[in-house]
Amino acid sequence: MAWTIGKRLYTSAGALLVLLLISAGAALYGVGSVNDGVKTITGRTAVALKLAGRISYLIADLRASTRLQIIAAERKDMRTIEERASNNAAQLKELIDATGQLEELTSVEEIKELARSTRADMEQWRSQAAVVEGHARQFDFAGAIEANDQAKRFSDRAEASADKIFALETGKLKEDADHAATTYREVRYEMFGFVGVALLIGIVVLQVVRATTTQLHEMAVELGEGAAQVTSAASQVAMSAQSLSQGATEQASSLEETSASMQEMTSMTRQNSEHSAAAAGLMVEVNGRVHDSNNALGEMVGSMTAIQESSQKVGNIIKTIDEIAFQTNILALNAAVEAARAGEAGMGFAVVADEVRSLAQRSAQAAKDTAALIEESIARSQGGARNVEQVAAAIAAITTSVEKVKGLVQEVSVASREQAQGFDQVSSAIAQMEKVTQTTAATAEESAAASEELNAQAEHSLNVVRQLELLVSGARGASTHAGAATRAVDAPAAAPGKKTTSAPKKSAPVVSITERRPKPAPARVSHADAEAAIPLDDAGSGTFGSF
Repeated sequence: MAWTIGKRLYTSAGALLVLLLISAGAALYGVGSVNDGVKTITGRTAVALKLAGRISYLIADLRASTRLQIIAAERKDMRTIEERASNNAAQLKELIDATGQLEELTSVEEIKELARSTRADMEQWRSQAAVVEGHARQFDFAGAIEANDQAKRFSDRAEASADKIFALETGKLKEDADHAATTYREVRYEMFGFVGVALLIGIVVLQVVRATTTQLHEMAVELGEGAAQVTSAASQVAMSAQSLSQGATEQASSLEETSASMQEMTSMTRQNSEHSAAAAGLMVEVNGRVHDSNNALGEMVGSMTAIQESSQKVGNIIKTIDEIAFQTNILALNAAVEAARAGEAGMGFAVVADEVRSLAQRSAQAAKDTAALIEESIARSQGGARNVEQVAAAIAAITTSVEKVKGLVQEVSVASREQAQGFDQVSSAIAQMEKVTQTTAATAEESAAASEELNAQAEHSLNVVRQLELLVSGARGASTHAGAATRAVDAPAAAPGKKTTSAPKKSAPVVSITERRPKPAPARVSHADAEAAIPLDDAGSGTFGSF
C-alpha cells in the first residue's frame, strides 16, 4: 500500500490519539475501581461495623438495665423498675431492627447466619427478661436473681455472635482496603507503561516527519525540472492545436453539406416508403373486398343449386298429384257406371261421382300447368347457375392477381422502409461525425488556450517549488533551487523554433490544468498557497513508496 503524506501524518497522530484514549480509559477504569472500593468501605463495610458495634452495645446495656431492675426490687423502687422496663423495650426493638438491617446489608452468608442467631437469642432473652421484670415488680429479689441467671445464658450467646460479626466485618474492611491499594498500584504501573509506549511512538513520528521532509525536497527538484519542460512544450502544443483546429473546421463544413444532402435523400425515401405503405393498405382492403365478393358468389351458387333441387322435388310432387287425379278420374267413371246401373236409387251418387271426376280433371290440368312452369324455372335456374359459376371463376382469377399485386406492394413497402432506415443510419453516422469534428475543433481551440495557460502554470509551479523549499529546507535551499530552476526555464525559451527532446532524469508529476481560462502568473505565493498546491492527503497523485 502506498504511504502518502496524509496517511503518514494521520497514522502518526491517530496512534498518539489511540494511545491517549487507551491511557484515559485505563485511568478512568482504575479510578472507578478505587472509587468502588471506597464506596464499599464507606457505604457497606463501615455501616456494617457500626451496626455490629451498636448491637454489642445494646446487648450490654440491656443486661445492665436488667441488673438495675433487680437492684430496684431490693430497694423497692417501683419508679426505676418502670423506667428500666420502658428502656428495655425500646432498646430491644432497636437491637432487633439492627440485626435485620445487618442481614440485608451484608453479602456474607456467615454474617447473615450470625445476625439471625443473635436475633433469635435476644428473642429468648426477652422472654426471660419479662420473668425478671415480673419478680422485680413483686419486689422478689431472690426470684429476680434466679430468672436473670437464666436470661444471662441467651445474652452471652448473643454477645458472642455480635463480637464475631464485628471481627468478620473488621477483616472485610481490611480486605477492601488492600484491594483498593492493589488497584492503585496496577493503575500506576499501567500509566508508566503507556508513557513509555508514547515515547516510542513519538520517536517513530519524528522519523516519519524526517523521511517525509526528504521526499518533499526531492519532489521540489523534480517539480522544477517538470515546469521547465512544460514551458518549452507549450509553444509546440499551441501550433499543433491551431493546425488541428483549422483542419477540423474545414472537415466540419464538408460534413455539414453531406449531412444536408443525406437528409434530403432520407426525406424522399421516407415519402416513397409512406406511399408504398398506403398502396399496400389499399391492396389489403381490395383483397378483402374481392374475398367478400367471392364468398358471396359462392353462397349464390349454393342458393341456385338449392333452388334447382327444390324445383325438382316440387316437380316430383306435381307428378304424384297428376297420377292421383288420374286414378280419381277412373274411380269417378267407375262410380258413374255403378250409379247408372242402380237406376233411380243411384241418382245422387251419380251426381257426386260426376263432381269428383270434374275435380280430378281440373286437378290434373293444374298439375300439368304447374309442371310446365317448374320445368321452365329449373331450366332458367340451371342457366343462372352456369353464369354464376363463370363469374365466380373470373373473381377467383381476380383474387389471385390481387394477392400477387399485394405481395409485390408489400415487398416494395418493406424495401422502401429498410432503405429509409439505412439512410437514417447513414444520416446519424454523418451527424455523429459532424459532432465529433466540431468537438475536435473545439478541443483544438481549448488546447491552444491551454498552451497559453501552461506558461502561466509553469511560472506558478516555480513559485510553488520555492515555497515548498521554504517549508522543507529553509531560505537557503529555496534561493539555491530558485536560481537553478530559472536557468532551466530560460534555456528552452532561447530557441523557440527547435523541438525539445530532452527529458528529466525522473518523471515528475505535472500540475494538471483544471480550468480552460488562462490565469495570470502570480508574483508571490504565500505559504498557504504552497500547501494548497501540494495536498497533504490521499488526493495527491504521487506515491512515496513504503515507509
